[in-house]
Amino acid sequence: MLCEVCGRKIRGQASKVIIERAKLVVCNNCAKHGTGSWVEPKSGPKISSTSNRSASTTGSKNKNKIDTDDYLEPVEKFHIKVKQARIAQKLSYEELGRKLNVKVSMLKKIEKGKIVPENRLLRKIEHVLHVKLLDSNSKKQPYALNAGPMVTETTLGDLVKIQRSEEKA
Repeated sequence: MLCEVCGRKIRGQASKVIIERAKLVVCNNCAKHGTGSWVEPKSGPKISSTSNRSASTTGSKNKNKIDTDDYLEPVEKFHIKVKQARIAQKLSYEELGRKLNVKVSMLKKIEKGKIVPENRLLRKIEHVLHVKLLDSNSKKQPYALNAGPMVTETTLGDLVKIQRSEEKA
């Protein structure tokens, strides 16, 4: 995982801090620039598929730390696999919902691909239905094999450098 301020690889635990009213995941060096910390709301497993940054919090005492080793994302067309596995095991929505402790309406939305559940729920579904729904995403991993660091996103540090170069000109 890369620091959203300086762009360096975050080693160990990352911090969730607020810098200039922006909620960022940063390294320990950049965390000192923040004015506070933030915790993701517990509104349920509905997240957009484009904003899934694997920012799952650990069960430790400090909720501002996130697990940087968690590079898991749902496999392509995971919703079809869920439906096929449920049908193959002859489970109704109600039976699967009881096993997962999830509402039937949520299961239907998952199977239709309308929502992407959190990794925690996907792990439960994997366990109950015996299918693979989570896979590592090599695009998100900060190092490619023997290629060194891969900085593909523009960071706030890059923007500061650009702004300073424009001011000098």
